[in-house]
Amino acid sequence: MSDRDDLTSLMTDANLPEEDDSRRALAQELASQASDRPESITDTEMTQLVALLRVPDVETRVQAAEALQHLYERPTLFAPVIAELVGLGDTYPETVDGIPSPQLMMSSPEIRTVIYVADSLARVAQRDPALFAPVADQIAKAVVAGNRTPKYYVFVLGLIHDVVPEAVPEATVKEELCTLLDRGHGFGYPSWAADTLRRLGDPSVLPELEANYPENPSDETAQEAFDEAIAELKTQQP
Repeated sequence: MSDRDDLTSLMTDANLPEEDDSRRALAQELASQASDRPESITDTEMTQLVALLRVPDVETRVQAAEALQHLYERPTLFAPVIAELVGLGDTYPETVDGIPSPQLMMSSPEIRTVIYVADSLARVAQRDPALFAPVADQIAKAVVAGNRTPKYYVFVLGLIHDVVPEAVPEATVKEELCTLLDRGHGFGYPSWAADTLRRLGDPSVLPELEANYPENPSDETAQEAFDEAIAELKTQQP
């Protein structure tokens, strides 16, 4: 089956309009609905959002991805489409090596699409890590694969460790998380990393947390995450 046939089948299954403009309008409408009334999004509309993430028009895709940013408080919406979303958010465009800058993200709808999907998945993992058990191997392979995988997938692996410890490359995840304690400030990675290390519950990372403690008084969110992680992990020292 050709790519065109695949797209036609996708549009039919998800009941998407045939015209690009109509699909873009639908994505914008669903993004607005998700922002204003996230509780009103149905399973059918979630299926449409995932289908819209696959269409050729990048502006349509980024609108669909933006909708996901408002739905992470409803993890059950993600359950039926979790594997598809993991596949859609696992690789940055070839122009990215490592962590994209916020400026690069804002100038590229392709990069924003990947970030919105991956960030949404990490927020879902914070709330219901068990949803990711069926796709843990898929996420682990993406993280190990290379430098174009969003760091949000590292956070997901750390968050689901207690659910599927056998699928999580623990040493790799801890090393990555410790590195992210002082990287990706524009995306809040230090806060994510500190909170995920707290949840992993290994006090051996305390020196890294203390060495990378955010000193900027304006960085209250990060300081709070570090404080909580350090305090909790100290209670688990032998």
